[in-house]
Amino acid sequence: AAAAPDLDAAMQAVPGAMRGNALVRVATPLLLLAVQLRHSLQAPDIAALREGCCERLHRFEDDACRQGADPKAALAARYALCTLLDEAVLASPWGEVSGWSQRTLLVTFHGETYGGAKVFDLLDRLVRDPARHLELLELLFLALALGFGGRYLVEPGGQARLADRQAELHRLIQRQRAPLPAELSPQWRGADAPLERGSALMPLAIATVVSLCLVAVVFLLLYARLNRMAAPISAQLAGIGMERATLPRAPAHPAAPVSLVPFLEPEQRAGLLTVSTDADGRSTIRISSAAMFVSGGTEVDPRQHGLLRRIAAALQRVPGRVLVIGHTDDQPVRSLRIKDNYALSTLRAENVGALLAAGLSDPRRIETSGAGDSQPLATPPQLAENRARNRRVEIVLIPEG
Repeated sequence: AAAAPDLDAAMQAVPGAMRGNALVRVATPLLLLAVQLRHSLQAPDIAALREGCCERLHRFEDDACRQGADPKAALAARYALCTLLDEAVLASPWGEVSGWSQRTLLVTFHGETYGGAKVFDLLDRLVRDPARHLELLELLFLALALGFGGRYLVEPGGQARLADRQAELHRLIQRQRAPLPAELSPQWRGADAPLERGSALMPLAIATVVSLCLVAVVFLLLYARLNRMAAPISAQLAGIGMERATLPRAPAHPAAPVSLVPFLEPEQRAGLLTVSTDADGRSTIRISSAAMFVSGGTEVDPRQHGLLRRIAAALQRVPGRVLVIGHTDDQPVRSLRIKDNYALSTLRAENVGALLAAGLSDPRRIETSGAGDSQPLATPPQLAENRARNRRVEIVLIPEG
């Protein structure tokens, strides 16, 4: 059996002020695993990897709360960790063919398909009260430092903006930590000696050399420690064979979920859409992009506005969150205005979401995201008929309760 990760040693690789952070301490093995997954060239055992990640994430909240973390902060931290790990897997050389996108950690734990935008929305709320949310802010900073990019990976100029946000967050955290004393030696007295030629430059040169040496040493130590610790942690996660955590039992006589199928039966018979309802009450409406948009475009065809109004009227009858997810085929985008398939699918989802929101009494129910070609409905995705099926918009209703 693989040895348990040495968390005390791992925390030595974390900036000193963060070592008392309960969220960071408990999340350290998952942070290190995300780094290894993002850069690993060989695919691991996907089933064992998913099992191991689920096992650690199931325990994360309880472990963090036992170490003093706020329960709400622990829940938000788990959301960010799910998103970080999903992104790390899908960004790896083997991620697209791993089947991970069919059942991500974020779907498993939070019922959402894409958290790359919501994590930064969360960050925007947290920075309004940094003293209260410092531990969670520090965890998000480490996620950014370890490569998490979320929505900025698909936005034009996103890398530069991502670097700016990381720097802003670092400065904010520094301001919250206890500052150094203004004077290290209040009783100091300068030496009354004549200034020698060249001596004015010596302190600056020495300080520069010492700083560069310290930076180099810290980098080498962190790099070596990260590589040394990642392997046993990954091995331990892959070797976990425990049963999945038992979910709470459903009530003996659960209320029957309200389905959207009856409300949209005429549209489904006409072939304008398909709608299905899962056992948990979640309804999914699928609309082909060929009918909804001009090829390669993002604006909804005005002839489809009536269909979206009827869908909004159906959604109005059933309370709950509404996720609008854009999907593309595997062919790259050829446009100067749109960077890639993720950007294309995001813009399409946003435009559909805006039209649906206009027909709801509470437009805040609508959430949008783009999945690009990461979640094909039909495989192999290279076939022409499968590409047509994969170009779609999904409207997912998650009912309340």
